[in-house]
Amino acid sequence: MKLLMTLAGFVTLALTGLLYLAFTSSNFDGPVNVILMGGQSNMAGRANFDELDSATVHRINLASERVYVSTNGKPPVPLNKSYSTIRSNKSAHSRTFGPEMGLGVAFAEANPSQNLLLVKTAYGSTSLHGAWNSDWTIEKAEQIEMKSRVSQKLASAHFFHTKKALKALKHQSRITGMIWMQGETDAQYAFAAEDYEKNIRRLIYYFRTRFAQPDLSFVIGQINPVGERFTHGRSIIREAMQNVSTTDPNVWLIKTSANPSALDFPKGIDGVHYNAQGQWRLGVAFAEAIENGDR
Repeated sequence: MKLLMTLAGFVTLALTGLLYLAFTSSNFDGPVNVILMGGQSNMAGRANFDELDSATVHRINLASERVYVSTNGKPPVPLNKSYSTIRSNKSAHSRTFGPEMGLGVAFAEANPSQNLLLVKTAYGSTSLHGAWNSDWTIEKAEQIEMKSRVSQKLASAHFFHTKKALKALKHQSRITGMIWMQGETDAQYAFAAEDYEKNIRRLIYYFRTRFAQPDLSFVIGQINPVGERFTHGRSIIREAMQNVSTTDPNVWLIKTSANPSALDFPKGIDGVHYNAQGQWRLGVAFAEAIENGDR
């Protein structure tokens, strides 16, 4: 059994390598802007792609000529192929998407001669206290992560995913910013919520240092989950996000309403995950913030 698993791992690595080579030989015809994306389920995306109207899908198809997405270390694919077909117990949709759709289209339409690569690392239910902690320890992870996530070190994984994607590019590239949509898991635990501001400042410093870009723009989506389990931590984390954005000139905040019935970024019936309209608007807002921060 172990031998079969090892062989399967080698086959997967070999196939991934071949796909990266294929991407390298057929990708962009000029310089590439790179935007990093990190977080948990609202970054991974639970929105139903099939709820987007035909005009929006047409815009996505046009943008896909110059916008590619690499998700969780996988080879980049065109934007219109980047939706997920993995179903979860919280999403019965056959095709789901996150903020990359609105972000990619908004960027492409605002920059008609530029290319974009989005590098996304996102896993549902992961925390900044545990899996995403730039100062990761097994003790912290075991405090908060579900069993299947305990061993994940997502800050370093995202750095590795990005370096691998950058290496595949034939042309000059530059990282123009990182967007962050995460915090719902930390909001459920008082100790994680209270440490959130410290941990997100460390995460920002981590990526700026690893990529040697001390002024790298960092855009945060402000969480606003509905439900009693978030009551204590939600306001603490929302305030932490606000504090970071007002004290760091290169951090931008996408503000969301704390009113459960607000329609600024609409959600599904669970009150936690954004629906198609909400995810689209979120992506557009991220794109606009990156554009402002990169000037």
